[in-house]
Amino acid sequence: MAIINTSGNLFIQGHQSVSGALGKLYWTDRDTDNIRRCNLDGSDVEVLITGLSTPMGIALDSLSGKMYWVDDGTNKIQRANLDGSDIEDLITTGLTTPTSIDVDEQNGKMYWSDRGTFKIQRANTDGSNIEDLVITGLSFPHGITVDAINNKLYWTDNGTVKIQRANLDGSNVEDLVTATSGLSLPNGLKLDIDNGKMYWTDYGTDKIQRSNLDGSSVEDLITTGLTTPHGIVLDLLNNKIYWVDNGTDKIQRANLDGSSVEDILTTGLVFPDGIDINHGIDSMVRLFISTVSTNLATGSGNLFIYGLNNISISGNLFVDGIYFKSGSKDLFIHGVITIPPPSTIGQTLDWFIRTANYNPQIIGTFASTAISATIQVWNITNGQNTPVPIASSNCYAIGNTGRWGWSTSYLPAVQGNAGHYFYLMTTNESDTFDGQFIMNVPENAKWIYPDNQSDYIL
Repeated sequence: MAIINTSGNLFIQGHQSVSGALGKLYWTDRDTDNIRRCNLDGSDVEVLITGLSTPMGIALDSLSGKMYWVDDGTNKIQRANLDGSDIEDLITTGLTTPTSIDVDEQNGKMYWSDRGTFKIQRANTDGSNIEDLVITGLSFPHGITVDAINNKLYWTDNGTVKIQRANLDGSNVEDLVTATSGLSLPNGLKLDIDNGKMYWTDYGTDKIQRSNLDGSSVEDLITTGLTTPHGIVLDLLNNKIYWVDNGTDKIQRANLDGSSVEDILTTGLVFPDGIDINHGIDSMVRLFISTVSTNLATGSGNLFIYGLNNISISGNLFVDGIYFKSGSKDLFIHGVITIPPPSTIGQTLDWFIRTANYNPQIIGTFASTAISATIQVWNITNGQNTPVPIASSNCYAIGNTGRWGWSTSYLPAVQGNAGHYFYLMTTNESDTFDGQFIMNVPENAKWIYPDNQSDYIL
């Protein structure tokens, strides 16, 4: 599960955390007993937390601006702010040798493995309500990762030599990859939900491998230059894998297919173990997922993706042809953009939805006393500063809700071409609702958006 949090919150499956700073790698070191971070290229190393005993797994929660880690020297689970301040003890009893941790930000849960108690457990992110999830069949559970979208929990066990998964409540345990597939000592594990892949390190074979989420189609990605690879994390924004190797004492990265291996950090590491990534892009956030079911909730400006909610970001969001920007409330859906009017107009965009059965609809909310509404549409394709009128028609009432709609299927023949349009919806009471949309944007221009909107004056 991945979260974006810049000025607000966003839930999207399969992508890494985003917060209001530049992208950062965070890692634990079991020998120097600290937690550090650096830029994605290895520069600007910072020591965030010192004086730990044996910190191992680490997980970031950008939604709340927190990092969580397990310490198998003190047998604690702790957390702190992303800058290392305000350290808190969350769980201090009942642990023997906690090894790995992950956070489900959406549901406010943290999950961890303990190779001393042979358990996988979870609790609320404040440490309350501890639950045993998997308490049988484990030997040396290690890397653990949550798929909150599909309600699954994945982990490695280098005692039973397996990669397994279960439901988030611990039921329905499945063996995914075993020794018969060449597994030896699996350790770190991360998921690419959108592309249906899981990635892991194996310090018995000194490999990084991946497979489908069901364990089929195992692939060797990196088979040379590794000594004892441990923690792994995916940077799906940049199509990269990062990992720590406590044999070579390095942090390295490669493309998701294992090509172009690079050393990111080669000094100052003694026994690196856990690693996680926090993306922050001040002006733009780009994410891509393959299938989207989207509603835009008014007022709070929430975007629901796969039933998840709460978005208010200061930059731009791209999701497989979908674009959202909180500043001017821009939204692309399957190559279509619509922008709610300024707040001074007093009307809001209720939703802008496209399904398999309907063309994109423009829907505005007005006073319930309105009895009719019309729309005018102008074309500003190819960067021309003078809008060209292309459509003027009546809108349809949506029951007695005060909402009026218009279908883009009513556009003239230009509908089949890439086009940039303005619209103005007006009721019989002179209430107005305006905005713009882009239809059928070609791939090579999908992300183009006019910089100077003031040039286009109706």
